[in-house]
Amino acid sequence: MRMTRLARGLWLTAAGALLVGSAGGCQRSAVGAGESGVPAVQVAESRIRVEIAADLTVVSGSRPIQVTVTAVNPTDERVIWGQGSSSCQLVLWVEVDGAEYRGDAARICTADYGDQGLEPGGVRREVFSWGGEVARGGSVERLEPGLYRLRGGAGRFRSEPLEVEVRGR
Repeated sequence: MRMTRLARGLWLTAAGALLVGSAGGCQRSAVGAGESGVPAVQVAESRIRVEIAADLTVVSGSRPIQVTVTAVNPTDERVIWGQGSSSCQLVLWVEVDGAEYRGDAARICTADYGDQGLEPGGVRREVFSWGGEVARGGSVERLEPGLYRLRGGAGRFRSEPLEVEVRGR
């Protein structure tokens, strides 16, 4: 059975509504939950530009880094990428063994629910304190020492990767 683009989009939206994101369901997205090991996403061109930056590139459990994710809408149209909390619209993704996991699972989000997106020319910035953990298998795990690629996300839109070294405690 072949699905039309609209039917597939509606199915993904319905399926995404069942997925729970960070902090007890603060964010729902039609594209992947991350917690179950969604394959890393590469978006060559997009309507939303996502950028990532960090104050340091070495992190340990006792010395977290500040990661800033910025989404920019350079178009002249409103762009909606999902629905969820108004305070937690952007996501910190961490690539582990070729899959993306959420690196922002411990944050607290407002309990409101609405469209997540940007008006034409809009900019949204969120800062994450990250100590080298990911949400994996229903719990938060500390990563083994090594190099990891972080990406900022706004729905299906992703930043270029930022390489960070995780060191022991």
